[in-house]
Amino acid sequence: MRKTFLFCVAFIAHLLLFAQKPTIDTSVFAKWPFVDNAKISPNGKYITYSIRSSPSDSQIFASIHADWKETFSNISDADFLSNDKYAIFKTSDDSLCLLQLGTSHKLFIARTASYMLFKDKRSHEWLVYQEIEGDKKFFVRNMISGETLSENHVARYLFDELNNTILLQINKNNESIGEQSLCKWNLLTGEKKVIWKGEHVTKCGFDETGQQVAFLTDEQSKYTLWYFKEGMEQAQRWVSDTTIGIDAYLELSNEQPIFSRDGRSLFFRLKRKLVDKPKPAAVKVDIWSYKDLHLQEEQLRDISSRMFTAVISTGDKQMHRLEFEEETLNFNIDLKNCNKYLIVTKNGGNIDLWWQPLARSSVYLESVLDGSRVLLKENIPYAHDWFYSLNFSISPGEKYIVYYDPFENNYFSYEIASKITRNITFGIDVRWRGHNDRWEAPVFGYPEGIAGWLEKDSAILIYDAFDIWIIDPFGKKKPLNITNGYGLTHNTVLRLTGNSKYRKPLAAHSRLLLRAFDTENKYSGFYSKLLDRPGDPLLLTKGPYVYTDPIKAERSDIWVVLRQSVIDAPNYFYTKNWSSFTALSYVQPQREYNWMTSQLVSWTLPDNSLTQGILYKPENFNIHKKYPLLICYYEERSHELYEFKKPEVIRAEINIPYFVSRGYLVLVPDIHYKMGTPGESVVNTIISGARYLCRNSWVDSTRLGIEGHSFGGWETNYLVTHSQLFAAAAEGAGTSDLISSYGGLFIGQSRQFGYEISQGRIRSSLWQQPDLYINGSPIFRADQVTTPLLMMHNKGDEAVPWAQAVEFFTALRRLGKKVWMLQYDKGTHSVDGNDAIDYTIRMTQFFDHYLMGCAAPKWMTEGIPASRKGIDLGYELDGINKIP
Repeated sequence: MRKTFLFCVAFIAHLLLFAQKPTIDTSVFAKWPFVDNAKISPNGKYITYSIRSSPSDSQIFASIHADWKETFSNISDADFLSNDKYAIFKTSDDSLCLLQLGTSHKLFIARTASYMLFKDKRSHEWLVYQEIEGDKKFFVRNMISGETLSENHVARYLFDELNNTILLQINKNNESIGEQSLCKWNLLTGEKKVIWKGEHVTKCGFDETGQQVAFLTDEQSKYTLWYFKEGMEQAQRWVSDTTIGIDAYLELSNEQPIFSRDGRSLFFRLKRKLVDKPKPAAVKVDIWSYKDLHLQEEQLRDISSRMFTAVISTGDKQMHRLEFEEETLNFNIDLKNCNKYLIVTKNGGNIDLWWQPLARSSVYLESVLDGSRVLLKENIPYAHDWFYSLNFSISPGEKYIVYYDPFENNYFSYEIASKITRNITFGIDVRWRGHNDRWEAPVFGYPEGIAGWLEKDSAILIYDAFDIWIIDPFGKKKPLNITNGYGLTHNTVLRLTGNSKYRKPLAAHSRLLLRAFDTENKYSGFYSKLLDRPGDPLLLTKGPYVYTDPIKAERSDIWVVLRQSVIDAPNYFYTKNWSSFTALSYVQPQREYNWMTSQLVSWTLPDNSLTQGILYKPENFNIHKKYPLLICYYEERSHELYEFKKPEVIRAEINIPYFVSRGYLVLVPDIHYKMGTPGESVVNTIISGARYLCRNSWVDSTRLGIEGHSFGGWETNYLVTHSQLFAAAAEGAGTSDLISSYGGLFIGQSRQFGYEISQGRIRSSLWQQPDLYINGSPIFRADQVTTPLLMMHNKGDEAVPWAQAVEFFTALRRLGKKVWMLQYDKGTHSVDGNDAIDYTIRMTQFFDHYLMGCAAPKWMTEGIPASRKGIDLGYELDGINKIP
């Protein structure tokens, strides 16, 4: 009996404590802690990571296998030495600290301005640091031998890790301006060589061998490119604005010079210069012409920002441009790897190219060595040209060009030597686009892309919607699904860990570590697969979590991964076998507050199809209470089921944990859009979802709210003009008039693209089907609005014109509807800083009034006169004029 009594007392005490957890308020946002920036020591014995939290951050050093930990406040980025004996970091008092790992012993080097730790391929490790005061002496310490070298008056330095060489910029008399010199210093031999003297060095770079150096100097706002090679007495002036081959309207830009990996080519950038300047008394008029390939507004933006890549041969000094007007290098091109070729797209950035014949794209293979070109594809149709044309990529060995054709739904390879193009995925009946990509092909649709290459360009790895294929770019060997169709049959998306852009070519016998996402239950995890073995991938772990890409110890099979769930904040774990995980950090601030849970809900749409969404409930949810329901939306979001949502200010859409902690239910639905009439899909999804949840006794059907931003802002405007179900609505930066918006600008470009073939999903022009634009415009049904609406839109918004908000607000005001609009002077498409705090407070007060029954604030009941802007906030609740 006594044990039972004590258990009941303890249980009741636990419930009381649980019930007394405070709600999240705006005071916690800035100080909310989270872990970041983990590094693991080379042997996998130690870890360091940051805990970010205002007003001070902490850096943790800990043993992975033993009970040892050291904590420091407000230090800069930390590094491990390669011997696993020391860590190094800079303290808040500008000291450099060497921490002996596993102990509390520390060695300090006082008054250091900066430091860097370099590790090379020859088992050398160098620490470079500089004094703050006096001669600002520059030190280089060999961390293996302990030998320390020094130099005075060093302003900047560049370290060549492969070749143990430092390039020093030395300022005479320790001044930042005036005479300077560049000194090339070989740390192994101790040899120092001054390769240049002058003024105003800007950008520098080594080649792969460390034998060549390129740098820019600024001479009265005119840049010059200099070159040095081992064996020369001094650096030579190679390129200036007057160099033959540079057009009169171009000049060098202050961009980093880059050597190709083989060292035969040096890339640099050119920019436009103002050759002719308008006269002071000249009329400043923009003349818009129907013959312009780009709108005047877009041209004006492009004048000062447009860059052109050029190259000079390090052998014969022949220079030529690689980009010309209306041309761009493909976004996935890494110039360092362009020994022989690169890909250039003509008209690839023109947003009008789907309808304007002159703007159709052409893609070329260009020789880096002589500038000659081969046409790969021309007159590319409007199937999202700007992505399609940029989808071409060069194999690491520069033997093939591979690209995806959305009209053919196949990948093709172009063999550079033979100039033969082959369909390398012909006969493979899979979806190359993402599993949740519902765009109408081939108008839109992103292929999942290339996962990587095998060594010597022998094969390419390509993702389909779920699995991974290994394909012969020569087209001779039969394609093989290396994951054996496991992803498709198990509704699991399988992807290689790491960024493919930085992934080295794989050996044929590689063991692949795969990230996994289950599209049905939204679990995440990891699988293993031997590249050269048939069969299913091996499941390592999977569960109700979200993982980041893991980091591996350099010299051991120890992995560290960041793991989170909706109820567990992101924390670091280590594993050796991928079946068990040990926590390395424990930062769980949400456990101090009334937090939230998430569940996947599904319901039937009016057309009898199913959709799903995430329902968030307060941690102290009580089935016997009635809760207000907020619905927020943007495309499809159910994959976020287990994501941890950090409490923070509202910059655009609502912050979910903040509102849930305050006692709201929040639904985030997946919206599957019908082409031509997306608004109908929005209404059907949101209203059916609300009614589905209202079947539960714990949902208050009289207190339903909706909120969306940007495209979601238009969805909110559309909903309030097509339904009287909601008690309150908030929208930010949303469109209200598709006709006037269709004729507007998006960052200087025409917005027509957005409605015809992009997110607007209308699929026809205004003149082909004007009824679709009228039906999709909330402005034409403003008289049907009964829902109080809070709007936020700013004059600085270049994504959605501010006039869209003014148009809707003045219409609702004219019709006597309850509407408020917030316009922040510093705001753009969203808000930040103090504006975001203000927006959070006002949106909270708005929803609390209409959905929680709280008194309205005076900014809603009385307004704030323009003369009191920035003086009166109007946050105080109005106890007299209760109804706004």
